Amino acid sequence: MLSPDSAVSNSVTIRSDIALITGSNMSGKTTLIRTVGVCSILAYMGSEVPCSSLKLGRMRIMSSMRITDNLGEDMSTFKAELVRISEIIKCSKEGTSALLFLIDEIFRGTNSDDRTEGALIVLKNLSAARICGLMTTHDYAMIDHTVNSFKNICYYHFSETYTDTGITFDYKLSDGISRESNARYLMKLVGIE
Repeated sequence: MLSPDSAVSNSVTIRSDIALITGSNMSGKTTLIRTVGVCSILAYMGSEVPCSSLKLGRMRIMSSMRITDNLGEDMSTFKAELVRISEIIKCSKEGTSALLFLIDEIFRGTNSDDRTEGALIVLKNLSAARICGLMTTHDYAMIDHTVNSFKNICYYHFSETYTDTGITFDYKLSDGISRESNARYLMKLVGIE
């Protein structure tokens, strides 16, 4: 959907790992995992994929992104996300086929302690040799717990630069964890002080 002149390419390699992706707001986390999902589905359909190369095994793909509430079904956003995440976990335990999961900002609809604890439980459930996935997060407490507790997690991040005239994102995926935060800067930029 982007012009090749403005698109920023990134290389992503995931085997039986879980990639936790950090970075500040608007840095490219959600766009990356959507792109991985769309490219995977395009490849499975036999369509062209906008990349220089792609190696992809046969696997199921499940995601938890853009979860919304449903008043007609008495479903809050948080409950809808719980249901969706439980479907991913259930699918991961069925059979022996591989699974690619994509989770954007897990449990953002609850308090920070429950979000951290819940995310760790999900990661434990999805830690298996035939499962790989990408998860974006701003939850640094959860990240801190994973560093010494999980052997199958790799860390990537996006970053930005600040000048007197604004903020610039390069949208390049890098190794490691980012602890950058730009929410207050962006709030001020739109007049919330």
